[in-house]
Amino acid sequence: MPQSQSETPSDPQSRAVAQDRLLKPVDANASEQSHHEFDAVVVCIGNYHQPNLPDVKGIDDFPGLQMHAHNYRNPAMFEGQVVIAVGASFSGEELARAMATVASHVYHSARSFEKSTPHGNITRLAMLTELAQDRTATFQDGTRIHNIDAVMYCTGYQYAYPFLEGTGLVTSHDMRVDPLWQHIFPPSVAPTLAFIGLAWKSIRNQQFELQVSHRDPE
Repeated sequence: MPQSQSETPSDPQSRAVAQDRLLKPVDANASEQSHHEFDAVVVCIGNYHQPNLPDVKGIDDFPGLQMHAHNYRNPAMFEGQVVIAVGASFSGEELARAMATVASHVYHSARSFEKSTPHGNITRLAMLTELAQDRTATFQDGTRIHNIDAVMYCTGYQYAYPFLEGTGLVTSHDMRVDPLWQHIFPPSVAPTLAFIGLAWKSIRNQQFELQVSHRDPE
């Protein structure tokens, strides 16, 4: 799992620091902000809203379509095109196969693949490293493919909490949140601030239920 910390929560006195914090919801259409004080805050906003993009040289120069799986709806727009699908986890495998039903060819790029055989007009390649203005793509093993029409990034999501910026309670980097005890509590203010649902390779509904029923050890 991407979350694994061994810190234990701090003592009850230090936990009280979070009780004086203000939650400040912002309405972009409102002229004023409302301020409310709470004893505890539970963050349950999910982790599928801030796309994670790989480090690809020339990504801003490529003239073709570039899209993250977050914005994918159906394969129709890729009909007759040469497409690169980047990433080989759940969405990468599924979208590569879906786009291959209508695309001229799909080049599936990733650091590694499962042992399953690719279907139909799908060619597996090493990780994408560079895109050029002439629609050429270069891969980690030196392979170059020309006349690319589109690139689909199936590369996961970053954890992002802009409403906590500047608090110093947690940091979000490299697809993880630190520091968290039991993937839930920032030790400095536990249990008055909690995150639910961060461990992503899990059985989701049961994970949520277990986390919200968490009790401190006796």
